[in-house]
Amino acid sequence: MPRLLAAMLTIVSLLLSACTTLHKGDEFSELATTRKDAALVYLYRSGVMPFWRSPTLVIDGKEISEVKNTSFTYFYLSEGKHTIATRWALDLYPLNVEGSMDVKNGQTYFLKLGGGMLMSPGFGNVALITSVSSNLGQVDHLTALREMRSCMYISNSLEQPSLTARRE
Repeated sequence: MPRLLAAMLTIVSLLLSACTTLHKGDEFSELATTRKDAALVYLYRSGVMPFWRSPTLVIDGKEISEVKNTSFTYFYLSEGKHTIATRWALDLYPLNVEGSMDVKNGQTYFLKLGGGMLMSPGFGNVALITSVSSNLGQVDHLTALREMRSCMYISNSLEQPSLTARRE
């Protein structure tokens, strides 16, 4: 019996690690240059369940970037109100979040993709009940700088100034 349990745990670990999306990029070191004609917005995710899955960042209805675990990205937005959302895969649809953010030119904003996982004893034939949550919120400058230290840069479709998202 112990061998069967060990074999099952090994198989599950291998399956989960096969789903892990690794990324390469520069570690966070300093803030990008602010611009007078746009707001600088950072989005990061540091150690949030589910570790092996990545949502897509959507701004004003346009897909911008994948948000991998322990990653960050930044982009410039025109002044005004923008809709910011994350879209998870179909099986994680309940984790999708959406909100709006009013930004001002020359300012820097930090958004954190957070969440968590709760495990509790099950009932009857169910040994364990698991629930996962997701949230997207603005954080202060110092908290963001501290938490982004362990994150790696992920590119996005707004990197070029000519592609800066515009309100519609």
